[in-house]
Amino acid sequence: MSQRADVSVTWEEWQMTPKGEVIRLFHLINARGSQLTVSDWGATLTSFKLAMPDGRLRQLVLGCDTLSDYQNQSAFLGATVGRYANRIRNAQFSIDGQVYQLEANEGTTCLHGGPHGFNNQLWKAKILENTPDPTVEFSIFSADGDQGFPGNANVSVEFSLTADDQIRIHYKATVDKPCPFNLTNHSYFNLDGVAGDVGSHVVQINADHYLPVDQANLPADAPQPVAGTPFDFRVAKPLNQDWRKVATDQRYRGFDHSFILNQDPDAPAIQVVSGDEKISMSVYTSSPAVQLYTGQYLEGTRGHNELVYQNRDGFCLETQFLPDQPNSDIAEACIVRPGEVFDHSTCFAFHY
Repeated sequence: MSQRADVSVTWEEWQMTPKGEVIRLFHLINARGSQLTVSDWGATLTSFKLAMPDGRLRQLVLGCDTLSDYQNQSAFLGATVGRYANRIRNAQFSIDGQVYQLEANEGTTCLHGGPHGFNNQLWKAKILENTPDPTVEFSIFSADGDQGFPGNANVSVEFSLTADDQIRIHYKATVDKPCPFNLTNHSYFNLDGVAGDVGSHVVQINADHYLPVDQANLPADAPQPVAGTPFDFRVAKPLNQDWRKVATDQRYRGFDHSFILNQDPDAPAIQVVSGDEKISMSVYTSSPAVQLYTGQYLEGTRGHNELVYQNRDGFCLETQFLPDQPNSDIAEACIVRPGEVFDHSTCFAFHY
């Protein structure tokens, strides 16, 4: 592989599934010494350690130590989720008059592609050669009827780590029957570098509208202005400033809402500053919305270094389409038809 000497991609056999499948970890390292680790199980981002100015590595994402922990948790830690991320009401939608019944895995709802979605499958992995940055491509074939979704689909996702500490994720998918697609990464971030409450992280989201949801986290209304609501992140504020105002049960206080992004290709859609103010993260994306989830259902999830995560130990910024969009009046925007390509990318850029 032709590659600069100061960057690398290495891989190791990690663990084995009950079926005897060998699961691997791929380690992407840049010249600064930052380390991104991804697995072919679920095309999962398992670890990102940022090289700090003092030479130490700071772990910025939540993850598990073992494959069985990934398989036995319901938080989707770091996974690539699809075919359709987020929720589809009654696990059902129709295209061109044809009704499709999906596999439900959250009551009557289909969540993140169903019980055996992309997060619960082994992807093919390929280290890309002659790339300016260390890059791994994962690909998967999803047969017609997989979890109820129509069409034979070919899906790929590339992970790159740039020299200046950007994680770049590029999704592509094609299908031979019309099908909604909504691929995203479900990483939980904690920029303070330890498991602990993320409420002091300061967040700014370039969005004038958010999507109200009901008790099942399904759309309850059309998108509404954020002005004058707890969902106004146009001016940066701590996550915990208003999260008690959006939950009736304070044990589970926090956000789990979609924001319709103001598309500006030259500016970050989201900016976050760590609680200790030592790290900032800027998010750029071609996706039309982002789901802000503050991890209020993490309690009991087994994590890195034998930790057991607690509620709000991490937050997600899932760039995507809207929940239940296939059943909305803007359904066509998320449907991929034969001859078309689902082609979206997201960049998480880190600074100190």
